Amino acid sequence: MLEYPGWWWLPDKADMKVAGVLRIQPEETPELELIGSLHEPYLPMGTVRPPIVLRVSTSCMKITLYKCSLVGERGSSLGTVSAKLHAQFVLEGFHFPSPPILFESMAMGFQHLADWTRLTGLKAHADLVAEELQFSASYRPPRAPAVAVGEWTIGVDLEFAEEGDSISSIVFKQRTAIQVTPNTPRSLESYLDDGPRTQGAYRGETWRWFTVRVRLS
Repeated sequence: MLEYPGWWWLPDKADMKVAGVLRIQPEETPELELIGSLHEPYLPMGTVRPPIVLRVSTSCMKITLYKCSLVGERGSSLGTVSAKLHAQFVLEGFHFPSPPILFESMAMGFQHLADWTRLTGLKAHADLVAEELQFSASYRPPRAPAVAVGEWTIGVDLEFAEEGDSISSIVFKQRTAIQVTPNTPRSLESYLDDGPRTQGAYRGETWRWFTVRVRLS
């Protein structure tokens, strides 16, 4: 389970921040538990559906919760109120003030995708020279395939990353994702509802969490 504590608020009420924790578990809807409330308390369930809730923390990481709904609320003998909200989408790294939220492209990472595509730009060499082991590594981005499907282009997105402290370890990684690009910027719902039918990967009766990188319009 992932937990994201911080301060949460509605875009039009930036001066009314409420402490809370966002919890994300596989196969479950993201849940935001607030110590307080972002709205007038004790409204009927189903009537509170803020389209966007924003978050910031001491680490300064931004989160936008998109398409939220109130699912629980309770008061205490001290007169305080706590609330729970569910979010359909968790967008990390940016604050979006209002819908629609448009993206130029979306890249989705799936398990075993790199093994399936067999695309890599990583090369490693080990040689024994004068009884001394010499090791070298390099990376050159391979040519990634892409195909047009109606108003969309589907391709393979490759991202190189170097990790380690360069003293005790050096780690080269290539992240592989399926990139979907429409002819014009689209909303997140459009990608999922109108995009190429890769339903077996990211749609179904039960939502599954997957890594997504997007390019903003």
